[in-house]
Amino acid sequence: MWMLFAISSMVLYAMEELVGKKIVRDNSTSGSWMVFSATSLSILTFGCVLWISGLGESGQSPILILMENPWILLNSVCTRLAMLLVFIAFKYIGVSIEAAISGVSSVVLFLGFVSINIFTGKLEAVKELFMPGRLIPIILIIVLIFLLSKTDEETVGTALKNKKAGIMITGIVLVLLACIFDASDSLIFAYFISEEAIGEIDYFMSASLLNLFYGAFSIIMVVVTRKKTDYTHQFARKNILFLVLVGIFDICSSLTYVIGSGYDAVKLAMLYIVYPIVPIIGARIFLKEQYTTRQYFCIFGIAIASIVFCLMDYV
Repeated sequence: MWMLFAISSMVLYAMEELVGKKIVRDNSTSGSWMVFSATSLSILTFGCVLWISGLGESGQSPILILMENPWILLNSVCTRLAMLLVFIAFKYIGVSIEAAISGVSSVVLFLGFVSINIFTGKLEAVKELFMPGRLIPIILIIVLIFLLSKTDEETVGTALKNKKAGIMITGIVLVLLACIFDASDSLIFAYFISEEAIGEIDYFMSASLLNLFYGAFSIIMVVVTRKKTDYTHQFARKNILFLVLVGIFDICSSLTYVIGSGYDAVKLAMLYIVYPIVPIIGARIFLKEQYTTRQYFCIFGIAIASIVFCLMDYV
């Protein structure tokens, strides 16, 4: 059963990325803010439904949980910044490149854990970094990202036509920054939130409440930037269905993952390691993303090296 939920969640997350990329690709600036508002408000809706349904473990209100655990605020900010940076990156690179490089967040997370252990005097963890199964994938990822960023070829897509390699480098840098925030999110949760024994549903409800502000801010940015971009009301009406789909995929993917973790969280997480491959295939089929042989080599190489790196936690 856990495998069914894991696969379903991965496919839904990938569909959210593909639809979001389509909107951003069609409208460079406002599209990113529109997709960000759609995901923010969808998570808020899901959290409110959980709260009203009384599914929280403690029965406390999200506001009270936030007051008792203010670290959730910083954790939530890191999560949303990572997501926003990814949507902005879609202006410069395709889903395939983003999906492959997003796996670097696991490397950043590991380095964060090692740094904390060094700072606290737990030097044993440093030895893990120099294990061949850890060190070799890191070296490969660095080399392959460098080769991918130095390519002088163009990816296929409206946003990249007649552009040079500098556009791709910008997108890659944005995704790497997103990886840092994504890893910071996990570090904050591991060291400051989970220790408080917050139930998973309680945590999700309280964190989702903050999405009201993210969604409102992103809608304001759409209005502010529309005169400087190609944003039009016709575009908004044309893409409203896609924005709704982004929200639906976001809610369904979160729900399936939460339910699946109740069956076997470890197996679910282990299978989720292969997630970067899913949007890469989806982008090739549905968005018609095409790359050179060199680019495909780098993209799949980064994804596979990240998978090998993550698998060391389960060996």
